[in-house]
Amino acid sequence: RLQGPATAGAGSGAGIPAIPDVDFSQFGDVEELPMSKLHKVTAANMHRNWLNVPAVAQFNEADVTGLEEFRNAQRKESEKRGVKLTPLPFMLKACAKVLDEYKQFNVSLHSSGEMLIQKKYIHIGVAVATEAGLVVPVIRNVDQKSIWQISAELAEMTDKAKNRRLSKEDMQGACFTISSLGAIGGTSFTPIVNAPEVGILGISKPRSSRCISITSLYRVRCCRSYFVTITVQSMA
Repeated sequence: RLQGPATAGAGSGAGIPAIPDVDFSQFGDVEELPMSKLHKVTAANMHRNWLNVPAVAQFNEADVTGLEEFRNAQRKESEKRGVKLTPLPFMLKACAKVLDEYKQFNVSLHSSGEMLIQKKYIHIGVAVATEAGLVVPVIRNVDQKSIWQISAELAEMTDKAKNRRLSKEDMQGACFTISSLGAIGGTSFTPIVNAPEVGILGISKPRSSRCISITSLYRVRCCRSYFVTITVQSMA
């Protein structure tokens, strides 16, 4: 049994017909669970971005074996500083370098459609999944900070996000966003561009691959390589 159409915010936009509500109780027991304010804001923003940004996705695979070896070599320094060195700060620095070199990705399209806003700063948002929902704190001036500084700031922002202590200012001003599958796993995905930004980077969980290297007739070396799939989603 179908009921009346859903509200515009729930499933319609740009002339797209709304998804009708269904009385699921006719199939079995159900419970109505209210959405949190954060869930509703996230849904509205992602819906708006999906409708307004004509995006194209580019998939690639990166060998991060050297990065993993370097991180492992920094364990003592990491313990000394009290900062966990994850792959994410390196991804932030890599994106900062790309945004500086390819400035067409560090812009926003003006609502008039007549001009681009070229940004002279590099602030990068990092999507963080919390029990309350998805939030995107921003690391500012990534190009001017060291890996250790970014690591410490990421840890602080993540802690604030999980404890619902992020301020409005903590989540504003990003030029670009990084979204990671993290512990979810999987090989690749297509994140939604966070408008008015024009691009987003999706990172999969690093996976290992064993290989055998024959260096001479009598010397055989077994090694392990690490790969990560990266997805760049940008305006077409």
